Amino acid sequence: MAEITLPENRQIHWQEYGDPSGSTIVYFHGFPGSGHDVSLADDYASGNGLRIISPDMPGIYHSTEDSSYTISSFLDNLSLILDRLKIQTFSTLGHSGGAAFALACGATFPERVNKIATVGGIAPFDTEVMRQSLNPALLPLYDLTVSDRTLAMQQYQQ
Repeated sequence: MAEITLPENRQIHWQEYGDPSGSTIVYFHGFPGSGHDVSLADDYASGNGLRIISPDMPGIYHSTEDSSYTISSFLDNLSLILDRLKIQTFSTLGHSGGAAFALACGATFPERVNKIATVGGIAPFDTEVMRQSLNPALLPLYDLTVSDRTLAMQQYQQ
């Protein structure tokens, strides 16, 4: 696990998997979830020349909580990570709630993004349409994720 301290004294943590000299894929986890979600792809990535950078969203694991973060502000932070790692170009993979981040990379960094992929992408959590579309059994976890991501992650990990 690695981290960067942001100008406002918050930390963003990330995991790296696969081949350190391979083609870079930035993986955006879903909600709830974490950068560890893609760890099962480590052997595959290593054997296929892929480097996976997987940041934890604010408030997830060791990344500092930031209730005011937006997709745009998180991508500003991602740019600092990529610059620190000297990554010029990359592809993205967004799962579930991370899909919006993967897609936004293409609009934010068109000169840096090679390819974009999403798996089971969903709309932002804070819409009533999104809430109504979920399986009723998931609603308590959904409501907790919207109101308190840190507590939701604790519940999810149990």
